[in-house]
Amino acid sequence: MSRTILITDIDTPLGFDLSKTFLEQGDRVVGTVAAPDKESGFKALNSSSFTLRRWQRSSSLSAKSLLLSIINDFNNLDEALLLQAPSLPAKLLHEVATAEIEQGVDLWIKGNLFLMKEILEIFNRGRGGVLALINYSPHDSTGILPPLESALRGSFHALAKSLFSS
Repeated sequence: MSRTILITDIDTPLGFDLSKTFLEQGDRVVGTVAAPDKESGFKALNSSSFTLRRWQRSSSLSAKSLLLSIINDFNNLDEALLLQAPSLPAKLLHEVATAEIEQGVDLWIKGNLFLMKEILEIFNRGRGGVLALINYSPHDSTGILPPLESALRGSFHALAKSLFSS
C-alpha cells in the first residue's frame, strides 16, 4: 500500500532527492517549494504520484489549507518531512535589515510552527503518522553561520527537542 508523504522545500537538493526516492518506492508525494517562482522546475519528477502544492509559510490559514487539501485528495497523510533550509547571506547582525529579520522569523519559525501544529492535530485525531524534522544545510558544517541563520536553525533545533521530549 502506498503512503502519502508531504515533503517541504523540494527545491533543495535533499528535498528533491527525497521526493525521487519515495516516488521510486511507489509512494504518493506532495511537495512544497520555498518560493512560487521555483514551482516550474519540478517537471523532472514527472509522475502521477507527485503533486506540487502551494504553502505560504507566514500564513496559518495556508498551512491548514495545505493539509486539508492533502486529506481531501488522498484521504490520509502518513508522513511529513519538514526541511529547515534557510540559506541567508553572510551578514553580521548589525548589517541585516529589520525586514530580513521579520521575513526570516515569519518564514522559518512561524511557518514551521503553523505547519507542525496542523500535522500533529491530524496525527492525533487517530490517523497516526510520522513527522520528521530535518535541519538541512548545503553549506559546509564546519563554518560559522550568519547570526540570523544561526538563530533560525537554533529555534528549529530547540522546537524539535521540545516536541520529542513531550
